[in-house]
Order: sequence, then C-alpha cells, then structure tokens
Amino acid sequence: MDPAAARCWYVSYGSNLSSERLACYLAGGRPPGGRWTTPGARDPSPPAADRSVELDRALWFGGPSHTWDGGPAYLDVDTPGRTLARAWLLTHDQFEDVVAQENQLAPGSLAVARGMLEEGGVLLPAARYGRLVALPSVGADEVPAVTFTYVDRPASRAPDPAYLAMLGAGLRELGLTATQADAYLTTQPQLAD
Repeated sequence: MDPAAARCWYVSYGSNLSSERLACYLAGGRPPGGRWTTPGARDPSPPAADRSVELDRALWFGGPSHTWDGGPAYLDVDTPGRTLARAWLLTHDQFEDVVAQENQLAPGSLAVARGMLEEGGVLLPAARYGRLVALPSVGADEVPAVTFTYVDRPASRAPDPAYLAMLGAGLRELGLTATQADAYLTTQPQLAD
C-alpha cells in the first residue's frame, strides 16, 4: 500500500489547534481545565507534520460538552466566514481514534471508509461530531484533508474560559500573538462584546 494512502490531514479548528490538547487524543490524558480523561489512540505517535490553514466557513460554539463546561467549537458548513485552523498529518487509524474519542467512543471502535475522507458525509447521525467534511488539499501531496462537525447545529452556547485558553494556546502555536488571537476570537459573533 502507498504510505500516503494510510494518512490524512486532520484539520482542527477548536481546542485541537493546541498540540497539548491533540496529544491527549493520541497519547491519552486530560487537558488543563477539562473534565474527561481520554484513553489515547491505538498509535500514540505525534503527528508527522502540521500546517496552518484557513477555512472559508464560520465557527460556531454550542451545545453541551463532556470535557468542558461551556460550548465547544464547530465548523458551520452552511455559513461563510473565516476560521483559522491547523492541519495535522495523522495515520488513518489515528484519525479514526480522534473522531471516536471526540464522540466518547473507544479507540478502535470506529471505522472511517477512505471514500468518506475524500467526499465527506454523515458518519454518526446522533453524535456531536458526526459529520465528516472533506476539504481542499492542504499541500502538493495527494493526502486527503478532512475535519468533522455537527450533523444538526446545536443551540448556541459560549465556551468556558478553560476552552478559550486552549484555543488561544493553539492560535499562538500557529504564530499569532496573544493580541491577535484575542482579536480573532472576539470576531466570532458568540464572543463579541
């Protein structure tokens, strides 16, 4: 099998912008301020690479969260906007395990068909992050880029301070200053003063 065929770019836009947060899904652990410890992926290796990307859809905060006190971030695929994101180069199994843990399923319990990485679609109809969204390539490679979001948009709910701190940390890892990260976050309608 072509090694590239076993990988995908997982594009994160919420707390998984932070390498510390993503590491909890890969190696296991609890993020600062979080209420839930994740078991980690079958392959706990760190991502092979990462890249900064920008998505042309809006960010949405809403619904309950098992890990945070406030509403987590979702990509609103129906609303144009500007969402800063980070693409992580993961193995296919790692991506499956991140999606599983985001939906409180055990690592190894979820199978994502290769075609869903390239075309998107509803994977888990009743799950918080049950829809896969295929995205344009993030580089010259043939590796698919994909993220996940809600199936049905949850009710609006502002994120809690710990979640916002994790988002801010991830934005700073992308190269934004603290002032720029705060300015970006306050452009989100649910966070504007």
